[in-house]
Amino acid sequence: MPLAGCAAAGNLATTPLPTPSAKLTGNWQIQSGTAITSNSAGSIFLIGAVQQSGSAVTGTFTGSTICPTEQVFNLAGSVDASGILSLAATPVPYIQVQLAIPAAATTPAIGNMTALGQICALALQSPAVGVQIAPVTGTFTGAVTAAAALPAPIATGNVSLSLTQSAAANANGQFPVSGQLTFTSGGCSSSATVTGTISGEGIALASSTGVSLTGATNPTASAITSSAIQFTPSPCGSSSSSTYAGTLTLL
Repeated sequence: MPLAGCAAAGNLATTPLPTPSAKLTGNWQIQSGTAITSNSAGSIFLIGAVQQSGSAVTGTFTGSTICPTEQVFNLAGSVDASGILSLAATPVPYIQVQLAIPAAATTPAIGNMTALGQICALALQSPAVGVQIAPVTGTFTGAVTAAAALPAPIATGNVSLSLTQSAAANANGQFPVSGQLTFTSGGCSSSATVTGTISGEGIALASSTGVSLTGATNPTASAITSSAIQFTPSPCGSSSSSTYAGTLTLL
């Protein structure tokens, strides 16, 4: 169904880039609305990988819209010398995004987005915001507390999470992540090797020994906030299962 009354993207104020470069390559989150959120808060929420070669830009995103299921979107376009990034879904341009890229990486880029009616009859013209997420390679540490609804024998502790993020994304635009998660409390210490992915701000990790973490980083990847760090069995074998929450800060 064609989109009625959609105007062309307007002019955007921007801090100019000196020349097109590979600075856009990496993990991105682009969404309708005016603010970056950890979870979908608008009609379109795209998370995935961007590749830049000169002025040419392509991206592979997992996207959620008002549709009941997620889809994988391939986008292509360019960034001009003034820093305007223009992307459109391929082969049919039913999503189009234009963002004014700031000079500083990991700073949100403001622009607009349009969508045609092929997406679950969604016809949209909206402000848009996108941001590049820095790699989560490094060691993150912080205090964690057992979930109130799920009391644990060990109520508080500290978690150290050492991660390495792959430079290359998978076919869905997610970046593989691997590392070590260690829980300590008093004389108790429990470690597990974890693997998973990061896409946009969202991160999901798991081990073969019953340890998992779901959470979100920030654009500078200086912290990871999680409401679900789960151990089955609980750390140091104290009970069948425990879930903790906390913010881990990059050392």
